[in-house]
Amino acid sequence: MEVTDNTVTVAWDEVEGNDVYYQVRWKESASNGGWRANWTYLYWHHQIRKLTPGTQYTVQVRSYDQGGAGFGKWSSATMTTTGGETAPNQRAGVTVSAADPVTVAEGGSSTYTVVLDGQPTGNVVITPSSSNGDVTTHPSSLTFTPDNWQTAQTVTVRTAHDDDAADDSATVSHTVSGADEYAGIAVASVSVTVTDDDTAGVTVHPTSLSVNEGGSVSYTVVLDTRPVSNVLISAFASGVTAQPDELTFTPDNWQTAQTVTVSAPQDDDTEDETVFISHSSGAAPDSAYVGALVPYVTVSITDDDEAQAQAAQHEPEPEPEPGRITVSANSLPIREGGPAATYTVSLDVEPTVNVTITVSSDNGDVTAQPSSLTFTTGNWQTAQTVTVSVSEDGDETDDRATIGHSASGGNYDGVTVASVTVSVTDDDSDREVLRDFYHATGGASWSNNANWLSEKPLGEWHGVTTNGQGRVTAIVLDGNNLTGSLPAELGKLESLTRLALNRNGLSGAIPSQLGSLPNLGIIGLARNQLSGALPTSLGNLSGLTKVSLHDNTALSGGLPSGFGEMSGLTRLAVSRTGLSGPLPQGLVNNTVMQYLHFDDTSLCAPNNEAFQTWLDGVPDQNGPTCE
Repeated sequence: MEVTDNTVTVAWDEVEGNDVYYQVRWKESASNGGWRANWTYLYWHHQIRKLTPGTQYTVQVRSYDQGGAGFGKWSSATMTTTGGETAPNQRAGVTVSAADPVTVAEGGSSTYTVVLDGQPTGNVVITPSSSNGDVTTHPSSLTFTPDNWQTAQTVTVRTAHDDDAADDSATVSHTVSGADEYAGIAVASVSVTVTDDDTAGVTVHPTSLSVNEGGSVSYTVVLDTRPVSNVLISAFASGVTAQPDELTFTPDNWQTAQTVTVSAPQDDDTEDETVFISHSSGAAPDSAYVGALVPYVTVSITDDDEAQAQAAQHEPEPEPEPGRITVSANSLPIREGGPAATYTVSLDVEPTVNVTITVSSDNGDVTAQPSSLTFTTGNWQTAQTVTVSVSEDGDETDDRATIGHSASGGNYDGVTVASVTVSVTDDDSDREVLRDFYHATGGASWSNNANWLSEKPLGEWHGVTTNGQGRVTAIVLDGNNLTGSLPAELGKLESLTRLALNRNGLSGAIPSQLGSLPNLGIIGLARNQLSGALPTSLGNLSGLTKVSLHDNTALSGGLPSGFGEMSGLTRLAVSRTGLSGPLPQGLVNNTVMQYLHFDDTSLCAPNNEAFQTWLDGVPDQNGPTCE
């Protein structure tokens, strides 16, 4: 508490995002009269103005829990000032001391500590709980008494073994019960990262095969650990055929070996041959099987042409060898609107005449150039390049396309040519929107930008919460040194329910695109440097419950009329802004408003009986009435 210019300011730590408020009452210390108070519910400070110089005052504070606990006790010690500084009233709090994150090897354990910040009036019980069934905490609860409250207690985090090869994560949250001043207060959660001890691998058996020309033989492929998503194993053979040339393993069938049949074709020479079958592993970006090494298979082919050549000496001249065509890739990943990708096409057998290979796409947004390739008897051994590009569309969905090929000319008429599957990553996805947001707000200089721009799930990016479908539901980066302006791309986060960017250095206008978010319920942009008029589209957000825009002095214009139609709005804080004009008359139909502050602005409450009666019923309100 401090006194400046005959004004007493009582301040404490701001509590954002919950329903705990504070009350202040005061009187002249020498007076026998009652307490003076306007019973204002407060978030972080209260000022008592117009005091008599040189007079001693007594000030008391107590908390109010709107969630059901009601009023707490008045502060145990009365704070008294005569113009200097005294210590503020001690408040309940809990300190969690843990690494960020707590890293635990699979099957191992780690610890962190918990201690109270102030002596409780009774026992306090803190219960930790984990968001992941494989991550457990011990003991199940911690009990602090008025005697041992200063002694830190240890929580042990243990992790179980699983059969996949993926790292895991969990969040340990805490609930508090017991003494009135501690019951239900917010306690920091602990992030846990689990380092997996399994290694992703692929077993091929056998890796050495022998086959007669014209015959066939087989081998099997199986995964060593359970994958988190489907894994595609592709086989690439030259001189033999391998069927199927793609094997799909799922989290359910990964332990079942799959068979590949190798066939050795007839040729017109008399030489035995040794060829190799190579493999590649394809998986989702967050899978341990991305780029996993797969053993190759050696195939020894015993030729049978010597006897056949002798028998064929008196036979007619054989037909030209059928053509064979190699396509260098069977799949291409590409980003919508990003750099083009390429692959090559080449002939394996000399053509008898010019050969034309026609290239076509089954998706209008995916183009392949050139549309045809011509190989002559002179250049047939030179591979030719096909360039694939993707145009932007207006949806937020990843796309696919198949690039098909058809061959014509001489011994290549009707020869089957492999197709290429193109996987398109959409640039309107939530991940792309967050990347744009990071660059627009100076993400490299944030106080905490852990995991941002990484390939980890968005829910592991600092300050981001996602739902079961991986869509972004909340961005909470209060006091994180954000600068620059808010990008319009935020309007693409269709599942966003909470945007909390208080106490940063953001500037510029609030994007109108926020008004198109159907699920947005909480907007926290207080204490920034935002400017301009509030977008009228914000009035379309019928589900808004809390709006904090205070301390943005360059905001201008009036409140959108749609604010008067928001039946669920409980908090509207626009103090110390440049907003002006009367509040929407429609607010009189709002029955749940708890906090309405428009002081130090040019806004005013309509001077009519209906509105003034409604305003008197708002528990915590501050602002002038229109003249």
